[in-house]
Amino acid sequence: MNPFATRPIRAMLAVALAAATLLGTTQAAQAADPYTPSGGPEIDLVAEGEVVVTDLDAEATSECTALPIAGALEDAGVPRPHSEHAGTLDDFSGDLCSHDYFGLTAIDFGGAWDLVVTGDPVGPVWPVEVRGVSASVAWVGCNYKLVGPGPGGTISGHFNTATQQFTSTGADLQVQGVRGSCFIIGIADGNRVTIEGTWTNVAAAPLELSH
Repeated sequence: MNPFATRPIRAMLAVALAAATLLGTTQAAQAADPYTPSGGPEIDLVAEGEVVVTDLDAEATSECTALPIAGALEDAGVPRPHSEHAGTLDDFSGDLCSHDYFGLTAIDFGGAWDLVVTGDPVGPVWPVEVRGVSASVAWVGCNYKLVGPGPGGTISGHFNTATQQFTSTGADLQVQGVRGSCFIIGIADGNRVTIEGTWTNVAAAPLELSH
């Protein structure tokens, strides 16, 4: 047999093998996508240490020691794709925070937030987003809202099922509806705001996530 004649056959076999491998990898990734939230169903998040709310454009911060967040899983134990939320957070208690310029500040979360698992875990740590976030902020002579650039703001972070801690790593929030003397330190509509902190789920039954 002409050895050169086998080269196209070998090349086609190599391509077919690579395609099969890629298809298998894609199918495996898709098979791992659905996740199942279980436990709870109550979610009761209590801040650990300080929660820091920062206006990035005004370079102004408020430090809070509480800002509790509560809610519940939806359809616990039912598998779903990552595009569907795990639960809703809609029970909030405001907090009196300390602003680095205006002093005592009231921050009140509001609305109904979606808790969304955005990807696969690394060990017990799952990437999550809290969507639909809104809040009102007020101190003497100044008040405004925190909302999203779209339908609602987003807090990004991760949830550790072993420690039951949600840690915020950033937020997509904007200042809106500024009233009063906020302009003194540069707070204006459209300013970007982030929230950083760690909350521990202290509900009677832990929140579990699995594939």
